[in-house]
Amino acid sequence: MHVGGGLGNRMFEEMMKRIRGLEKDEEFMANARQILTEIKEMLKKLQLASGGDDTQLLAPHHDESKKLRRRLRKILREMEDLARSDDDDDEKMAELKLAYDEMYNKIESHAEDSNYTHLCQLRAGLIDMLDCLQKSMRPSSKRPGGPLEFCFVKARETFGGNYMPDHGGNEQTTNKAMNSLEHFDQIADICRGAYPESHPLSAEIDKMFTQFQELAKPTLALTKLLKSQKKTSALEFLDTLIDFHVKWEEVFPGVPVFNKYHSLLSHYIRHVRVYGFIGRSSGEGHEAFHALLARLRKTCCNMASYDQSNKTFWARTCAILKPGVSESKALFTEMSTGTKRGKYDISERKSKLQDSTKCSVSVFDSSTVTVDGEEYVLMAAINARIPMRYKDYFLYYKFGIAEDKWMQPFRNSNKLSDTKLEAAKYA
Repeated sequence: MHVGGGLGNRMFEEMMKRIRGLEKDEEFMANARQILTEIKEMLKKLQLASGGDDTQLLAPHHDESKKLRRRLRKILREMEDLARSDDDDDEKMAELKLAYDEMYNKIESHAEDSNYTHLCQLRAGLIDMLDCLQKSMRPSSKRPGGPLEFCFVKARETFGGNYMPDHGGNEQTTNKAMNSLEHFDQIADICRGAYPESHPLSAEIDKMFTQFQELAKPTLALTKLLKSQKKTSALEFLDTLIDFHVKWEEVFPGVPVFNKYHSLLSHYIRHVRVYGFIGRSSGEGHEAFHALLARLRKTCCNMASYDQSNKTFWARTCAILKPGVSESKALFTEMSTGTKRGKYDISERKSKLQDSTKCSVSVFDSSTVTVDGEEYVLMAAINARIPMRYKDYFLYYKFGIAEDKWMQPFRNSNKLSDTKLEAAKYA
């Protein structure tokens, strides 16, 4: 990534640190930490082996269930042995069938009367939730830790563009980072709506994002200058750089100087004095060519045959290469030998599997159950359940589905389509 993109992404990273530190002790994260503690304590009581501990809830019922199931298997083996033998003892077989039905009903009654089914399903649900909570609540996790961080991350993606998968997925290409800077006023307005005006953090958030907006403007101006291939004077570059530097030190005092920032402060001014512009120095030339290759690859991969896809890709690539490289490619093609492959029969082209297959997954069952005065929600995909009060946290940390109230600032913006609003709710 060249200097402009690195500069914008580093600025957003420092903003993220400030935001995460501001709301780390707010209600959502405090509740999440409390839920994590509760789950660990409950799972200690839901172990399958008692180990002589009287506080175990599941182990005694699990031991009793295993005894009943062993008896059931014994009866089943006797029935199988009798069926394989030459002795046609119908009376004995009828007795075994009756004993099998009685034992099966006894197992079911034990599972319901002792809450064994409930405890097993609760254990499975809590183990699943514990795993996603521990992963998402690590300090290194990129999952937003509250409504303000969620609004900031999703607003940047909505107004700027998708994040790159590299480096944890929170960085944008130079062009998209510039889009985020250009629309930073809209991003700031959405973030200000993350908490109601009556909330204690509201005034501090407003002050913080006012500073961020003041920094975004000189950052955008400097990034445009770094990306530009036009002539510029050393004085213009120095003025723009000083504006950015002064505001950066004001908003982020004490932040160590990173490599690309050091290059800007120490080396770029000499490049501008010598060459009269800085676009080449920022690496824009090869970055633009890489972007062009990526677009060509994406276009050609949808073609009907590999032969057509490869020929089109190389033809379009050679059209923008220097003459020497292009001629060498043409010479190599002429010297290639071998039997040519015939054309593909695409008269009955079938659609891709993902285009013709529809998949619908429901996370939770529509019904709930109440045990000992607490309501539990059933998971549709696996035979498990969790307390109803954990539902929103499970959806967020497991599937990235944000609470509905977190989406209200996006709805209030009146600048987003229904499609973008739907995409914004997934962290």
